[in-house]
Amino acid sequence: MEGEQGVPGEVVAKDIVESSKSLEGLLGKGWKERSIYNSLSDTLTSDDMKSIDNRRTPEQHEVETDMESWVYQVNGVFRDKNSTYHASVIESGKGEQEVFIEGEIGVDKIYATTSVVGVGVVGDKNTFNFVPDRVGLITKDGKVFSVDGLMHEEGITTNIVFITSVEKNQDDYFRLTIGKNFDRLKSGLPETTEDVGRFLHELGHEIRARKRRADLGQMMSFHEAHIQFEKSGEGNNMSLEQDRKIMMDEERGAWAVGISLLREVGKSIDLDASSTENVGLIIRDSESALRTYDCYSYNITSQSEESRLPSFSREMRNASKQLHKQMKEKGIRYQDLSNFDDISGMPIGNNPKKQIERIRDSG
Repeated sequence: MEGEQGVPGEVVAKDIVESSKSLEGLLGKGWKERSIYNSLSDTLTSDDMKSIDNRRTPEQHEVETDMESWVYQVNGVFRDKNSTYHASVIESGKGEQEVFIEGEIGVDKIYATTSVVGVGVVGDKNTFNFVPDRVGLITKDGKVFSVDGLMHEEGITTNIVFITSVEKNQDDYFRLTIGKNFDRLKSGLPETTEDVGRFLHELGHEIRARKRRADLGQMMSFHEAHIQFEKSGEGNNMSLEQDRKIMMDEERGAWAVGISLLREVGKSIDLDASSTENVGLIIRDSESALRTYDCYSYNITSQSEESRLPSFSREMRNASKQLHKQMKEKGIRYQDLSNFDDISGMPIGNNPKKQIERIRDSG
């Protein structure tokens, strides 16, 4: 692929795959100083804290403004869903109404303030949404991990939109959207440890995207890979293998950034989500999520001979390594393999474990 900067798609793909996952490299050396605080009052102004201390929850007969109406309605949604989340009206320093939202994640808490709220539709669901000015996690002893502090560097701000569906009994009841243009991402509004991991995974995507946005060639190649990967078709100027490698590195990299971030935060403050047990839960959840990407179809006969089949989960990556080793020992080429099971007719081009079984059964 030739971008406006004249960088071939193959080179761009290699740059993305080999991009650094270092937190300092991605966030800067001072990321802890701007995101970890001893108390909520350290992250906010005294006027902000006074407004939060004086927050109020309007009843139906007290609703006079659009902001108060939104708070009343969204609290009804939270109650119907038995959610720990709650919205209140606060007065900004300029005398304008804002919203303070808080919830619980085990012994940790989450907070957000916003001056932008709305009602809309996502797919077939009616939704409430808000764009937080501040959002963060609070430990049981009151220390804070400020997400907006983390994401704001050198004037860069991150567009975060929380969306809450009014429909009941939906797994995707809460939604979070982060980023712009090609990098608009969604995650659950955290209520469990695993939700915290998914939230930080989406932040990982956004953190990684910052370097990509500085290079138009990388940005366009990533966008093309994302589209072609989901369509399981050839990219305009990149092979299926390149597409899959880019997506594999992006998904695994976003999980790596999110989990590394959680571990590093846990070294500074006693965030329950950062405990060894809870990080273990998140790692298991990440592997489960990565296995869903392994299910995307792939034409294994297009795979280059010198590399292993690009796989997402650890289980499939190990199987891919084993498959590549067996093929070299037996003199088998990827072009010799089948994309479908001989008996069931099910696609197996994306499954190195099935390919190993097929080679073993064929003697």
